[in-house]
Formats: sequence, structure tokens, C-alpha cells
Amino acid sequence: MNLKHRLEQHARWIGALAELSSSIAGEKDLRDILEETLRGLAASLGFPLGGVSLVDGQKGAEVVSCLHTSDPQLASWLELEGGTAMPAAWSRRVLSLPAGQVTQLATVDLEVFSKAKVAGLNCAVLLPLAAGPERLGTLFMLFREPISLEPGQGGFLAALAAQLGLAVRQWDLRRELQASRQTMMEQERLNAMGQMASGIVHDINNTLAPIALYSAALLEGESGLSERARGYLQTIRQAARDMEATTSRMREFYRKREESAALQPIDLRELLGQVVELTRPRWADMPNRHGLVVDLGLEVPEAIPPLAGVPGEIREALMNLVFNAVDALPQGGSIRLRAAVQEPFLVIEVADTGLGMDEEQKARCLEPFYTTKGANGTGLGLAMVYGVMQRHGGDIRIESSPGRGTTVRLLFPRRSLPPVPEAASRAPAGQEALRILFIDDEPMVLSTMQELLRAGGHLVTGLPSGEDGVRRFRADQAVGRGYDVVITDLSMPNMDGIQVAREIKRASPRTPVILLSGWGSLSDGGEKPEWVDQVISKPPDMNDLRAALRRLAAPAG
Repeated sequence: MNLKHRLEQHARWIGALAELSSSIAGEKDLRDILEETLRGLAASLGFPLGGVSLVDGQKGAEVVSCLHTSDPQLASWLELEGGTAMPAAWSRRVLSLPAGQVTQLATVDLEVFSKAKVAGLNCAVLLPLAAGPERLGTLFMLFREPISLEPGQGGFLAALAAQLGLAVRQWDLRRELQASRQTMMEQERLNAMGQMASGIVHDINNTLAPIALYSAALLEGESGLSERARGYLQTIRQAARDMEATTSRMREFYRKREESAALQPIDLRELLGQVVELTRPRWADMPNRHGLVVDLGLEVPEAIPPLAGVPGEIREALMNLVFNAVDALPQGGSIRLRAAVQEPFLVIEVADTGLGMDEEQKARCLEPFYTTKGANGTGLGLAMVYGVMQRHGGDIRIESSPGRGTTVRLLFPRRSLPPVPEAASRAPAGQEALRILFIDDEPMVLSTMQELLRAGGHLVTGLPSGEDGVRRFRADQAVGRGYDVVITDLSMPNMDGIQVAREIKRASPRTPVILLSGWGSLSDGGEKPEWVDQVISKPPDMNDLRAALRRLAAPAG
């Protein structure tokens, strides 16, 4: 080979390496880079079959990523196609190759391809792809006859393999970065939603307070209620409690429950009956307005044992499943809500005859924010159901296919729990009348709580701000009219509940302070603030409040 030809060849090699480097730097798709490289090598070396196999950690083998051939039947004959694992003997052989070197294999080595010799292939050139000490794959070229590499061609191929190794590693890093970015974006969305939930939970709970308190007061104090009216009030009160629990849980979809003491024995017949009534507007009333019929059937054995769980969470999960089932019945249909014992589980099942899901939808339906409902869906319903099952140590199983409906099974582990304690239906008699200072900036909460506390025989002074409350407390204390207890809201402008508690304790260290909080971190067992004797969630349960008053109240000192 004369000098001119050699210089031209070297120039082509340098140009090919430069073009490859440019493709890598330009973040070109890895498959495009591999295909272009194989086309160029085929034109230069004339091999009938070449390709790239990449290490797949999950499969524990090298997997064909890209092939180039002048004879399509050849790859089929050798059982090589994209995505298939190379023979085990191939992996053992190529792992022994020195990185950065071109290796030519003779006929005996081609036995790693069981049919290579029959196909007339008698030589292979292998170039290990690596990034530092990490082996990433192999560039292989199969020939019918042994070839002789030109001077400098081995160095070019070794440099080419090094560049391809860099491309593979960069592609892997890019995918990892994209996955990390996606995870971070989802986490940011979850955090933003948590912050949003925390921002609105106080207002929601203030709105719920009169509903929960007055419904409880009517159930306790009105003896002449009909069974129908009493049932409606119980449903209203329960819905208010569930809404309060929902707002405080929005930020913790997947947080596992650690406090087994929070679990209660649940009567499944009663709970599922509540789900039916709470969802009735969606599965009965609304479809009927459009001339559709959705039939919801309840199937619960008489002797089913109690379920150990958190009633509000399970009720919410089942309501979400019923809502999803209704959405899957645009032309009407049936929904079945069932419960059964399937040792070692208690199983609750929601089955519909609706649209169903394909494999992709079924695989992704538990992901937060994944929805097939467009603007009408948030993608949070099934994510919340999944979170509930995680916190209960249970499992969720979904059977579905397009046009054949969906069945969602919730599997709860059976646990032994003490029997359900009988709840006090009326306020305890004989509680001493107390002088109470009640502070809340929400007019509805202020008026409702004053009325209910006064109905219990207490003397209540209600004020709409922390500053007014502290001034009134000091003024009354100065003339000998102290208070037995101070109840204050947490979130108020200018002076919040914790600041109020601090000023009350400074003026009268023995006066107990009860803090009403709609913020989950405090009312769900978080650290109690200094100067506060007890935290009660909003809207408050009157039995909890009465118990706190009995325990804490004492004449002001």
C-alpha cells in the first residue's frame, strides 16, 4: 500500500472517529449511533453480519441491541435478533477478552454460535466495549474467511470501541438522569400537593366543624328523631369525619403505618353499608338523570369476622373504587361490593362490568397522577387505595381486560383485636360547670362551639382573635374572674394559638390550654407545643373535648 493510500485511509478513520464523537456529544440516540457505526464498518470491512450486544444486568447476560447484515436470513439462521440474549458460551468467552484490544477468533471459537460453521462463517472480530473497568458489551463482526487487518486498522477499531463504550455509558447515565429527574418531578408534585393540602386543610376543617358538631349534638340531644333522620345524621357526621381524615392524609400516600394501636375492629357489614349510602349520588342518582341504570349489589356473609383497620381510610379507599367503577360504566351496568374470608386474609372486592383496562393501563393504574380520564381525573384515587393497603400491611390485586370489566381485591391480613368499645351516646352527667375562654377567628366555629359548650352547662366567653383573647384573659384575671380553661384555635392572623398559649401561661401558669388544630402534624400525634396542655383535632369530637375538660380543668390560680 503506497503512502498516499495509507494517508487517505488514516484520514477516513480519523473522520469516522470525529463524526462518532460529534454524534455522542450531540446526544444522538444510541441506536442511531450503533446503526451508523455498523453500516460504516460493513462498507469498509465487508462482513456479512455484525452487531452490538450490551450487558443486561437484569437478565445476567449480553443482549443483542443492534444488528447489521447483508443477508437477512443469516441472522435468523443463527437465532440472533434484537432483544435476545447471546449464548452463555458467548458471555464466558467475551468476558475473558482484554478491553481496548481487537481480538480475532478462529473457527473453533465460533462454536459459541451453534450454527456459525454451517452458515459458512469462519472468523469473528470482537471488540469489547467498556467504560473504565466496567464492561458494557461487545462489538462483533462475523466473516466467511479470516481477515488481515491493515496497518493501523487495529488501533482504529480499538479507538472506535472505546468511543462506542463512551456512547453506551453516556446513554446509560442519560437514562438514569432522566429517571432521577422524573422521580424528582413526581416528588416535587407530591410535595406541592402536600403543601397545598396543608394550606387548605384548616379552611376545610373550619367549614366541616358546624356540620360535625351539630349533627353530633342532634344525635345526642334529640330523643324524638325517627330512624330515618337518625340514619341521615349518622351518615352526615361520618362523611364529615372522613373528609377531615382525607385532607390530613393527602401528603402521605405511601407512608407505612407503624402504630398498630391505631387499628380498630371494624364491622364490615356496617362499613360497606356506609360506602353504599355515601356513594349513592354517583351510582344511582346521577346516572338516572341521564337515563342510565347502575346496579350496585352488596354481598357480605352474616358471620364475617371484624376487620382490623382504620375505618375512615378503608371507607375512603372503597369509595374511590366505587367511583372508578361508576366512571367505567358510561352506558350503565352493575357493580358488586363483596366481602369474604380467604385465609389468611379478609378480602373486600369491588367488581364492575365496565370498560376494563388493557395491560399498560393495568400495569400503571396505581401510579400517582396516572389517569385515563383526561381533565376529569387526577390520577390519585388508586394511588390512595394503594397507600391504604400499604399502611394496613395488605395487598391489592387487579383483574381486568378491555370490554370485560374490572375486579379489584383488597386483601387485609387477619388480626386479633379486642371488641369494639361501646361509645357514649350522650354527654356524661354531672360535669362541673367551667368558666371557659374560647378563641377562634372563624365566626361559624366560634358561634357553634359557644352554643354547644353552653348547652353543656359551661360559662363561655368567645372572642375572634388571639389579641382579644389575651387582653380579655388579663383583664378578667385582674378583677378576680379567672378562667378554668382556655381553648384556642391554632391558625389565626397576628397572634396564633401557640402565642396565645404562651401569654396565658405567663399570666397564669396553672390555667390549662387546649389547642384546636386542623393541621395533621399536630393533631395526629406530633410533638405537643410548649405551653399547650392538649391538642385536639378540628373539627373536635365533643366526647374528646369533654374528656379533656374533665382531666385538665381546675380553678385558675
